[in-house]
Amino acid sequence: MLRNCKGLIHRLALFLVIAARIAAADSSGKPVVPALFILGDSTVDCGNNNWLWTVAQSKFLPYGRDFDTHEPTGRFTNGRLSIDYLGTKISTLLSRFLKSSAGVNFASAGSGILNATGSIFGQRIPMQTQLAYLKDVKSELSEKFGQEQTNEIFSKSIFYVSVGSNDFINNYLVPGSSYLRDYNRKSFIDLLISGLDEQLNELYSIGARRIVVASLSPLGSVPSQLAKFSTIRLDGSSFLNDMSQQYNTKLFDLLVRLRSSLSEADVIYNSLYNVLMDISGKYSQYGFLYNDTACCGLGNFNGSVPCLPNVPVCEDAAQYVFWDEYHPTGSTYKLIADKLWSGNINESYPINVKTLLGL
Repeated sequence: MLRNCKGLIHRLALFLVIAARIAAADSSGKPVVPALFILGDSTVDCGNNNWLWTVAQSKFLPYGRDFDTHEPTGRFTNGRLSIDYLGTKISTLLSRFLKSSAGVNFASAGSGILNATGSIFGQRIPMQTQLAYLKDVKSELSEKFGQEQTNEIFSKSIFYVSVGSNDFINNYLVPGSSYLRDYNRKSFIDLLISGLDEQLNELYSIGARRIVVASLSPLGSVPSQLAKFSTIRLDGSSFLNDMSQQYNTKLFDLLVRLRSSLSEADVIYNSLYNVLMDISGKYSQYGFLYNDTACCGLGNFNGSVPCLPNVPVCEDAAQYVFWDEYHPTGSTYKLIADKLWSGNINESYPINVKTLLGL
């Protein structure tokens, strides 16, 4: 897998140097973003897992049915992801990293902050490995085009990180998990925050200066968890939402500290929790008919059986907040991107991406 990634670095380098030349040639005074680098899990994976031995894949219909090509891409939704919409707003072409000439997306479904997270699925690319791939990219760029130009590309690019949910759902809370045995909730959250702290510092040391980090979404409000706990009706499996909020509070504090300690960095907290709670709470105002039931799936909330080729699927995904047992629809992802781009302080702290770019 690493060999395959390294074999494509020269093509990624070609894309980025073109972007750098465009940046150098821009005399209009308008801000330029050479690239949008993506690290994280299935919420931002646009197809990397297609090339891995894993059950965490979505390279089959009905996934992708409402995408531009109406074909599955490896995105875990019916259409575009939030980072696709964000990429459109900053005029950046996004493609998966493992098979692309313009790839800047390292994300991998099932992955987490911890290397062990997602092992139940098979192969995945943990955050630490994603950072290693990014470091390889920078080294290759530096050899070809020089350190100064490479640093310029990285300093003007946006780095979006969305990770952490699998560390809970597909690691800590898995029956028989060693982490559940060895850590209480607080100490496990501290372990994750410590690990992410190291990873974000490494991201900065690689050259990232514009860093956006997504919070956990309300994990207890996704169809899979509503279905799992529906027999005991824990008010949206509230303990999971409480856990999400406890993690997010410590994540917020971490990012505030990093804004001070990483002197040249702009670090933004993207509150997926607040955004999705707002959308779910006011779903009819946003044009949705269903806020807790998946478009594709079976069982309670269509969250007991995952979205597969022979599983029932709704006719109009735009009526649903959720596409499958875990992931939002493309319509919801567009709202998430809009709020990251120009949202208020409760959605993007301390500024939104539009303000970050001086637009």
